[in-house]
Amino acid sequence: MKKKTYTVAGAAFTAAALALSYHENRCLDVCHLRVRSAKLPASFAGFRIVQLSDLHTTRFGYHQKHLLRKIRMSAPDIIVITGDLIDRRRTAKNTMQPVVQLIKQAVTVAPVYYVPGNHEAVSPIYPHLKQVLLDYGVQVLENSKLELSRKEESISILGLKDKKFYPYASDRYFMNLHNLMQTVDTSFSILLSHRPEHFADYAKEGVSLAFCGHAHGGQIVVPKLGALYAPDQGIFPSYTDGIYEHKGCTMVVSRGLGNSRAPQRINNRPQVMVVTLFPEEIRN
Repeated sequence: MKKKTYTVAGAAFTAAALALSYHENRCLDVCHLRVRSAKLPASFAGFRIVQLSDLHTTRFGYHQKHLLRKIRMSAPDIIVITGDLIDRRRTAKNTMQPVVQLIKQAVTVAPVYYVPGNHEAVSPIYPHLKQVLLDYGVQVLENSKLELSRKEESISILGLKDKKFYPYASDRYFMNLHNLMQTVDTSFSILLSHRPEHFADYAKEGVSLAFCGHAHGGQIVVPKLGALYAPDQGIFPSYTDGIYEHKGCTMVVSRGLGNSRAPQRINNRPQVMVVTLFPEEIRN
């Protein structure tokens, strides 16, 4: 009888652990943020941006239906993807279906803008992924810029390739950022960059609003203590989730959607960011 009791208890514990793991890794959180800027043209008041980051080829329901439902319900004007759609360790050309299923439907909701992350930089299938994105109409921004217009007013959207594309020339990443910002001739600029740890550099170059990922929300979040670890930030990272301000620059960091080396999130569910822009009057 005792053995049977232990078996039932063990099964119940295993089931509870699996349910918790599923909840932490697959139940999507939608975070709504407002960004106000005196630099934003009045015609862009209420402009809504959905940010996706760090999918790592993760599935959210059949043909990504759960993720796509969250995107559609957010009614975005544009969708921005800040890198790591794929995972360099486990994504091959024949295992890209979760990415293709997401992109195929996302482009029917709103224009999609994408910048590659560190996993794309070191993956042999990135050229194939890039062509797939282009074939579906995604704007792939690799150290390039576009302008978005409303009622004869414009803002700039820029994409910065990840520094992993330049393993033997680390300064090139910052040079590309500087050169890219020199091309901006609008009052308000949106930068897509995978890495939040370079926030000070974005502010220094005059970026108005940066969208970043990479940190995976710190992977494990301890109440009252915060996130434990993020790539390239180390333990107790500074930029893992939400909105940050520095010298006139606003940075939005997504917790991301999937996992890479670390298989489990704790107190850190996958996230869809929804950012709405508003102008702010300049105060004397």
